[in-house]
Amino acid sequence: MRLFSGKLLFALFLASASMTSQAQPPMAQQGQMQISEEQKNLMVQMRQAQMALQQSQQKLQVMQSEVIDGSVELQKQRDALRAKVTQKMNVYGYDSDAELKALGDIIQKYQTSGEKPSQEVIMDFQKRQRVFQQKQMQVLQDKEVQSMAQKFEDSVMQAVEQKNPDSAGLIKTIQQQSDQVRQLQQQFQAAMAGK
Repeated sequence: MRLFSGKLLFALFLASASMTSQAQPPMAQQGQMQISEEQKNLMVQMRQAQMALQQSQQKLQVMQSEVIDGSVELQKQRDALRAKVTQKMNVYGYDSDAELKALGDIIQKYQTSGEKPSQEVIMDFQKRQRVFQQKQMQVLQDKEVQSMAQKFEDSVMQAVEQKNPDSAGLIKTIQQQSDQVRQLQQQFQAAMAGK
């Protein structure tokens, strides 16, 4: 069951890394673009579809977390996968654990103090985050990691389906919502190109 192709790995191994996006400054408005009523409607539909998809994915993530928390065997598989990812990321002296902690510390500092980071801090943070994400992407291309991740994902999904018989319907909903989001994105891009 190749449904999430790495998303489960990211969610379990790097849950705290998702916080790094919170430290990003808001994108500056690049001039006000004039968009048609059709484009506005597509944007609204796309946002609504994305929000519905996120809610469904979060429900499934809760189910996944619960079965992992309740299974020593799944925890061992997760830990082995984390160790392999860390090992593969830490080539040529890179310390992914230390870097993830440092990025988290930067976020924590500015969230708790209410202080705004300087442009230099933001740029350094973004550069470090890009390097971290590039190493993640490289590791996900590794056949050994892919194999371990697929086995782990299959085990988790099998446990989810056993514990939550309605999860099959949720998975089908997620697939349909993903297709809808993709279709709306294509329609929006076509509408923007035809502007």
